[in-house]
Amino acid sequence: MGGLEGPFNINKMTNTNCWATFTGEGGYDYEKEFTRKHLTIGQRYKVVGGEMGRFHTDLKLEGVNSSFNSVMFLIEGELPFKFKDNYYRSPK
Repeated sequence: MGGLEGPFNINKMTNTNCWATFTGEGGYDYEKEFTRKHLTIGQRYKVVGGEMGRFHTDLKLEGVNSSFNSVMFLIEGELPFKFKDNYYRSPK
């Protein structure tokens, strides 16, 4: 679940060219409240890892000790992690 402090079960990949701008929109109310305490709306952050499930994607941002729901961001570049669930994969 996104927005939890502490150790992460994510694939850290620091050599990426992926950026996320926090919009302050989307996600559940508790996620928005938590994320607004840690990030600045309109600020651009480097994505260094994450976890993608069937219905939810968490982002790990450089220099931030938490992960966040990707729906609250505008993403630039390719996400630096692979789909972890074998049930469904989008066709390329």
